[in-house]
Amino acid sequence: MGAWWWWKSDWRNRVASWIAWRLPRRVVGWCAVRVAAHATTGEYSDTIVPDLTALDAIQRWEEAAYQPGGILYNELTEAS
Repeated sequence: MGAWWWWKSDWRNRVASWIAWRLPRRVVGWCAVRVAAHATTGEYSDTIVPDLTALDAIQRWEEAAYQPGGILYNELTEAS
């Protein structure tokens, strides 16, 4: 039963991973450019690009999603 619980709790990540590995390399490359561009503009415009780590860029992307107007903001406010 333990394995079923793990699979059920992680199904969203499994689906996203399955899709990501099947996307064309060119699309994935442009996604990476989009995330890096977001992580070095606006309030982060003083960031030196070579000093930006992938984890920092992803964290900034995720934080922006939960800000007003962000992609996940409505889901967060409707759940409360």
